Amino acid sequence: MKKLLMFLFLLPLFASAQSDDVYGKPKTRKDILFENKLKDSLFNAGSSAAYQHYKGYKGAASGTLITTIISPILGLAPAIGTTSGVPDELMHPSYDFLKNPKYYDGYTTTAKRIRSKKVWNKYLLGFGINLAITGTIIAIVTSDKKVYSTGTATKAF
Repeated sequence: MKKLLMFLFLLPLFASAQSDDVYGKPKTRKDILFENKLKDSLFNAGSSAAYQHYKGYKGAASGTLITTIISPILGLAPAIGTTSGVPDELMHPSYDFLKNPKYYDGYTTTAKRIRSKKVWNKYLLGFGINLAITGTIIAIVTSDKKVYSTGTATKAF
């Protein structure tokens, strides 16, 4: 029983190593390692292309900033909404590369990371601006100087 379980456990490892390539020759361990490295390099190539070409975050970041200046609670809605999914506008110069699944995954993962970072930085900036405006208004309202109007000139005491 123990040998049967060991055989069933190790069978998928040997089966994947012996699968045939497109020419009908069995794949060696070296071929499999090369394919994995190629897949990783395609993912990395897509990722670096996203850093170079992706600029689709500007509308989302600006909308988040303006909404957050008005109200930080309302600013959460566009921030969460725009960072939750995969970006729609990929802005890649050659869409032929995006047909490769590993390249596409690398590009979209990095584009989402870029968009999230920019949007949440704008949210924090808007929150800081809102806090400064609110603090200034509170300081003006609670100041102990009273302003009296005497005719045409205004004097502060």
